[in-house]
Amino acid sequence: MNCRQVNDDFLQCVLFDGNTAEANLIGVEYIVSERLYGTLPRDERRFWHPHNYEVLGGSLIAPGLPEPAERALMAMLMNSYGKTWHTWHTGRLDTGPDDRTVAAWYGGSGTGPTARFPPAPPRAA
Repeated sequence: MNCRQVNDDFLQCVLFDGNTAEANLIGVEYIVSERLYGTLPRDERRFWHPHNYEVLGGSLIAPGLPEPAERALMAMLMNSYGKTWHTWHTGRLDTGPDDRTVAAWYGGSGTGPTARFPPAPPRAA
């Protein structure tokens, strides 16, 4: 996952299936704070999933970050919510992405893909 923090309440992220040079771009996620999530219309909220399970369960990790920086990042992501679109399912579409973009709403089940920080290094030309 590689994210741009737009402001204190909003991040824009791209998702990868790993953190190596061979990682594939597999989706996009918007992350909002609990405060911003609370302003969304009720019908819209059903499309967002909480991140607490991923943070507390250890599936959201930051390999390579010093431990204090990783703790600060995870603290920032606690009580945040994500809206995710998957564009490529590694292992099922090994030939690359196709037109089967999937909106992924986990509903807090914690069944989402493992997210990793920092982003994958650039591919060699």
